[in-house]
Amino acid sequence: MSTANEAGCETLVGLLAQVAGEHVERAGQQRGGVILPQAAEQKELCWPEVAALACRAADSLARRGLGLGDRAALAATNSLDWIIADFAIQMLGAVVVPLHLSLSGQQLAWQLAHSGSRLLILQGQTLADKLAATPFSPELPFISFEPTVDPRTKAPLPLWTEVVTAGNEDAGRDRWRATLAAIDRQTLASIVYTSGTSGEPRGVMLTQGNLAANAQATSASFNGRSDDCRLNLLPFSHAFGRMSDLYVSLAGETRLAIARSRETMFADAQRVRPTLLVVVPLILARLRQAARTQFGASDPLAIQKLLGGQVRGFICGGAPLAAELHEYFAAQGTPVWEGYGLTEAGPVVSASNEMASRPHSVGRPIEHTKVQIAVDGEILINGPQMMAGYWQDEVATQETLRNGWLHTGDLGTVDAEGYLFLQGRKKEFIALASGKKIWPAAIEEGFTGDPLIEQIMLVGEGEPALGALIVPRQRDETELNTADNRQRFLNHMALQQSASPAHEQIRRVWLLSEPWTAEREELTPKLTLRRQTILRRYADCVRRMFGD
Repeated sequence: MSTANEAGCETLVGLLAQVAGEHVERAGQQRGGVILPQAAEQKELCWPEVAALACRAADSLARRGLGLGDRAALAATNSLDWIIADFAIQMLGAVVVPLHLSLSGQQLAWQLAHSGSRLLILQGQTLADKLAATPFSPELPFISFEPTVDPRTKAPLPLWTEVVTAGNEDAGRDRWRATLAAIDRQTLASIVYTSGTSGEPRGVMLTQGNLAANAQATSASFNGRSDDCRLNLLPFSHAFGRMSDLYVSLAGETRLAIARSRETMFADAQRVRPTLLVVVPLILARLRQAARTQFGASDPLAIQKLLGGQVRGFICGGAPLAAELHEYFAAQGTPVWEGYGLTEAGPVVSASNEMASRPHSVGRPIEHTKVQIAVDGEILINGPQMMAGYWQDEVATQETLRNGWLHTGDLGTVDAEGYLFLQGRKKEFIALASGKKIWPAAIEEGFTGDPLIEQIMLVGEGEPALGALIVPRQRDETELNTADNRQRFLNHMALQQSASPAHEQIRRVWLLSEPWTAEREELTPKLTLRRQTILRRYADCVRRMFGD
């Protein structure tokens, strides 16, 4: 039997139709689906069952007025309901606008207005109240996953389960088939707002063809197996988690288990015994710490014991990976395969796997994707996953999409065998007074999991030497920035950086009493640094650091 990935599909809803048996020749041949770890029992639905529920939801949403080209926002935690809503909206040819729960009410309201969303499907009361405290369209209809009182009218919101139950599956399938006939690969499928490390977020327009091509090529590049089971930890509101967990599992016709929460991750892993986990480096650092705490630093099977015993590796992206983390998981027999991508590219551009990887590389470009390095070192991309542009921002679109290439803003190199190596963000380098240029992320990643340092951000633009804002793991606000304490951190980091060039060594530090968070907009939803925000907020600390 060929998988949907092997057969090829032009659109994401066409891919779902092929996997879910909408075509007669596929009926009865499906495999894979969604696993829901529960406190008392474990529930599993195959992809055709998921599609059947989405058909019911699609019919119900259509009768509420949602149709081809309409935008529908989705702001909720990962769940089967999230998946059904995503598929149901797309079955109607409508456009999914996923929103991050960590956004402020003002940010949520802005994205709802900017996208022109006609419907918001939200998690529950907390999010509804957050929005109610911010000016936004009072006519925007809400549907909630949890029992929620509309703060605008004080009436109960429609429940998503009721919406699904009210729909007719056969009518939904008819609507789905009509959509399949009406759309093509250029049809807009989703507007995904970038996390925005600086400036206002932009709405990345991803088409049905972008999503289908990226799902199928990424599935092939991951060297998947028919018995693979992913344990989903990353939010579907972020392009990385949505593609590399949800859509890739669909394309490969494999199983996807949705962790109930970060707190239940280990219990869920023991239950479902995953073979793959898609992660960011921060999750790997937490896994290593938990494994060492429970089983000791020298146990070579600690990660397997922690995660159910069947893990064959981790797929990692979103931020640079420290070499020590790479080495730890390799020694555990659970290697980390790094990849690279950005929302504007669907998002996956390159990937490693167990058959093809290189130290410090983010792998080779996935199928049908070309990577070119510009004269100034910028990574340029061409492929079927390239976004259609930025929603309502033609100027930014023209700046990013030029002469058939997507300009990523990232710097890198490609070796003779086609492996891509990242060197930092084009606009994020620090230029010292000496003229030396430093890409901070590469140095910062070396302190991942450091026993003294919880968070670190390098500074020093125009200064004679490099400095760092540091959030210590142990904090006492009254004693943080004594000369002796700062010197203790400098001595500690000097040992870590003894082999680094002199201009890359940290010479000044300032210690902070509160960690940076996404809620205060100091981190993006994928927990990378919003450097300009942090610089503005701690400008006085930076001045004092270099003024001492």
